[in-house]
Order: sequence, then C-alpha cells, then structure tokens
Amino acid sequence: MYTRKKRKYFRARVQCKGELHLKDFRFAEENSEDIKKKAEQWRTQKSDELGLTQEITSHVGNGIEIPKNIKEYVAGFFDGDGCIDVRMGRKRGGGLRIIFSQSKNETIPEVLTFIQKYYGGKITSRDRSSQKGRENDRKEYNLCITAWESKPLLLDLAKYTILKQPQCEKAILFLETSEKMRILWDHPIRIDVATSLKQMKKEYNKAIIDKEKLTNPYLAGMFDADGSVYFMHKTSVRSSIAQASSLPFLKSLCEIIPKCRLDTNKKQVIIPPKSSFLNDIYIFVVNKKKQVNLALEAMGLIAKPKRERDNERLQYINERVSFLNKHS
Repeated sequence: MYTRKKRKYFRARVQCKGELHLKDFRFAEENSEDIKKKAEQWRTQKSDELGLTQEITSHVGNGIEIPKNIKEYVAGFFDGDGCIDVRMGRKRGGGLRIIFSQSKNETIPEVLTFIQKYYGGKITSRDRSSQKGRENDRKEYNLCITAWESKPLLLDLAKYTILKQPQCEKAILFLETSEKMRILWDHPIRIDVATSLKQMKKEYNKAIIDKEKLTNPYLAGMFDADGSVYFMHKTSVRSSIAQASSLPFLKSLCEIIPKCRLDTNKKQVIIPPKSSFLNDIYIFVVNKKKQVNLALEAMGLIAKPKRERDNERLQYINERVSFLNKHS
C-alpha cells in the first residue's frame, strides 16, 4: 500500500493466478491511520478468500520458551532455504522481513506450518505455471515474518545459524535502531542495510564454520532444505546435501558426517548407505520424513538404535510432548 501527495489514498493490492485485485481507500489528514487499518483488513480478507494466506499467533510472542532442538532445526532450514531483506518501498516499520520458501504441487509444505507454529508469520502461495516457460513449475509457498514479529526469530537464528549469521546480526541491529528513531523509506540507514544484506548473500564462502553448531537437528533442517534421497538399486540408498554457495561448509560436513565424500563439480556432499547419517537425523526431519523413512527401511536401519542415539531421541520427544501439553 502507498500514498501520493496529490492523491491521498492507500491502495491495497492482492495478486492471484495472474489477476490483480486493487482497491483504493481515500483519507483526510485526520483519519489516515483508521483508513490504513481498513485497507489492511480488506487485503487480508481478500487474500483469505483467494486461499493465499494462512496466519497464526506465534508461541514466542506469548513469552513461551521454544526447545533448543527446534531452534537448531529452524536455523539449519534457514541456512538452506531462508532469506532476510529490507523492502525499499514506502513502508513503515522498517520493511524488514524474513522469508522461508518451498515449492510443492499440492498442499502447503509441512515444514512451513511447523515453523509458523512456533514463530508465527503468514504463508502465501504463488502459482508460476501461468508464466511463459514455467508451465511445469510447482507452486511456490512462502512463510513471511515481518517487522517486530521477526525479532525473537532473529535472536534465535543469530545464535544457531552458520552461513547467514552475519545477516541476522545486521538485521537485529537495524531493528534496534528502528526502535530508537523513525527510519523512513529513503533513510540512509535503511539503504545501507538493504545494500549490506545483498552483499552478504554473495559472501557465504567467507562464513566462519562453527562445527559445534553442526548438530543433528541443524543437519536435519539443512537436509529438509537442500538434501535429497535416491535409490541406486532396490536396497542401495544414497543421500546428498547441496550447498553451491559455500565450499568450506561442505568440507566441514565431510568432517562431521561419517563416510561421506565431497563432489566439487556438483557442489554437494554424497552420503553412502553405510553412513549412519539418515538414522541420526530421522527423528528431527519434518519435510522429508517419508523419504528418509523409506530409505532406512530399505537399508534395514530402522531397528534398535544405539544407546546414545536412543537417549537423544527420548530427550527430544519429552521436550516436544511437554511443550505441546502446555500449549495445546
């Protein structure tokens, strides 16, 4: 939505399947905030009618502590399929937003509703098949967490992410500055932050790899974002994690994951059937649980886990059960 000096109005925009829905809300000087709220309400209602949005209240906003395993998983998924940007339009509240993206043919990806359950935000969809040359593309879903709602998530991401930690720290500093002063759309601070975030996305090779953060929940999140499982034969299963933007990160994975090898041409880590990697991350995987389950069944690894792995699973299950019992 935006205003013009000559014509004082807010314009609400909703786009669905190539069709643009517009509605103008005119206002006088004294009632601009009331009209803006009406415009936002219309946009939300129209999006809901078209099936584009899904919004819930976050547990973080209610002051509820989220289990560490969940934070690590979200951080891993964010390093794979997440981004931070600052919109340069005439937006109030800084225009900062965190976006998690996934493509799927049918329903909303489970991983987006999983993250939304803990951190809130709004899920929108975009059908790209109507665009020329993209007739076979899957529908794209985005979980968008904006402005002040994103601060609790940013604090957790800054603690557990690896590749995108500098972006999180920059975004937190921007939000803290916005709390002290009003940053308009053309303010030098806002322009500097937007430029810096774009530049940081080109510098993942310079990221400092903290191997202590490469926990099983983090690796499960990264696998849900950039991992894959494929069958060589009926019982021979291989998996991989791709990360084209950071070769040092892949080398660190090779040191952590047993018996894997680095494919520098395709910029991915190949994990052989003999590795215990899939069995280690199975309990934490959300988006690719079925694929991992089939792979473990084919390899005969869904059996009695090792004592350490079993203890880790029990601890994770107890945390999830206690969390859901309190807030269900």
